[in-house]
Amino acid sequence: MTERSLIPSLSRRDLLTSAAILGAAATLPMPLSSARGQTGYVRYRVDTADAARHVNGYMTAIKTMLALPEDNPHNWYRQAFIHLLDCPHGNWWFLPWHLGYLGNFEIICRKYSGMNDFALPFWDWTLTPEVPKIMTNNDPLNPAKFNGYKATYDQFKGDLQGPINRFWDGLDDNRRQKLEMRGYSSVNDIWDAIEDKAKHGKNPMFFKQSEARKNLEFDDDTKNAVSEDMINEANRPISFTDDYWGVGSIDDLMFGSYIVDYHSYYYNPTFGPLEGFPHNLVHNRVGGFMGDFLSSVDPIFFMHHANIDRLWKIWSKKQVEINRSQYPTTRNFAKWVTEPFLFYYDDAGKLIDGIAARYIDSSAFLYSYGPGYTPPTQFPAAAVAGGETPPAVTAGIGSSALKLGLAAEASAPVPAGPGRPFARITLDLPEGSKDARFRVFINAEGAFQNAGPAHPNFVASLELFGHHAHKGHAGLTPTFLLPLGGFLAKMERANKKVTGPLKVQVVAQPRDGRGVAAQATEGSPELGKLARVVIGVS
Repeated sequence: MTERSLIPSLSRRDLLTSAAILGAAATLPMPLSSARGQTGYVRYRVDTADAARHVNGYMTAIKTMLALPEDNPHNWYRQAFIHLLDCPHGNWWFLPWHLGYLGNFEIICRKYSGMNDFALPFWDWTLTPEVPKIMTNNDPLNPAKFNGYKATYDQFKGDLQGPINRFWDGLDDNRRQKLEMRGYSSVNDIWDAIEDKAKHGKNPMFFKQSEARKNLEFDDDTKNAVSEDMINEANRPISFTDDYWGVGSIDDLMFGSYIVDYHSYYYNPTFGPLEGFPHNLVHNRVGGFMGDFLSSVDPIFFMHHANIDRLWKIWSKKQVEINRSQYPTTRNFAKWVTEPFLFYYDDAGKLIDGIAARYIDSSAFLYSYGPGYTPPTQFPAAAVAGGETPPAVTAGIGSSALKLGLAAEASAPVPAGPGRPFARITLDLPEGSKDARFRVFINAEGAFQNAGPAHPNFVASLELFGHHAHKGHAGLTPTFLLPLGGFLAKMERANKKVTGPLKVQVVAQPRDGRGVAAQATEGSPELGKLARVVIGVS
């Protein structure tokens, strides 16, 4: 496990450059003119009495924004387009980009809520592992019931096509270039992504009103992803990311997702534990709009991401307490903070020329969080004893094909060294695999392939979120950073302490009956391959 200093390990020139960047960012106009109007905005847990006023203010803002003309960038659907056009996933800009998205959106909501102290509530799914009851009534918080939402795709496109065309025509070259990097060469590419024409409409991003949310209750896979054990393990890493470009270190478990060249990059995503598990599975389980990049049509999106942001804030506080860096400790730090975020709007409806440096903590928006589940900051040094092996071991793959109901397997000894083991699992998947679920077991025996989270050797489920418009790539090779400390502690509590080699077993399952997984049930059994497994300690 590599020692990390509190300050990023940059050259003197890079340190001076980074300091200048952060100093310049601090002197730029705030993202929204009202952002410094007062201090002490508090985001409360959505299903508590403290949040009640803010929930009512949120409903007022939603009604108003739904009624705004579609040419107004504050229109509810225009705000959702920001996420579709620009959101990063599976890379190290996931957390700051979404902080900026929520912060700018929150102050727009404050404008329309009638509350000078409005703050977005958060959905603590660890304490409430289902859609909160307050979000399910026949009011603006539920797009499946409230008649202010657009009921059909024809209505949606008919109302938005002209405004989005005009938005596209008004973009400067810099913003056009950023959308080109994402795969949007023309405004038609945006609509093609929404309609998913390559699949003939089998998996569109827009859902008719009766399907705007699929599920109000969590299944067992999602309950596991938001459990105390998983959230505790997600909070445990002591580094945000590291020096390895696009691949990641094999000797540390990182909190943030991994380094790539630009924030819309998604060819080989690497998911940190917070993004890969509670983030992805909650999106997919709620389903409907939440299952893809128009997810912020559903108001619960912002409650979900507020909790992701809250857990980042908790992790950052822990880092300060243990004298570790809150940020990427790498020569690429300057690149991280200077990445352009160009599609947020201010409270006057103007596009913001912003960079990531504004959004690496909550200071731009002056908010804090009320009580919720808080993971510990101290962890046992080792959950399992290692052998005479290097700190990280590439597992030998016994069977690589990911087939429905059969296990792909990779085996490795437990690495030596202090810390708690984790796995880096890389899959090689065809296009459309976001509709599949890949359950991970360790050292399971017998006929476990149709087993679920109740199986004693179950660890977690791997799922992708969203599909992307990138051209020229038929598939993905995603990597998931999976902490094993919670699983190993569970085994020890059951008097089944793991001391020998780890056999990582990945079983493909259809997630919701759509896409590649559904096709596989009709006679195409292979959903991809288990490409690589690395076992490390951190």
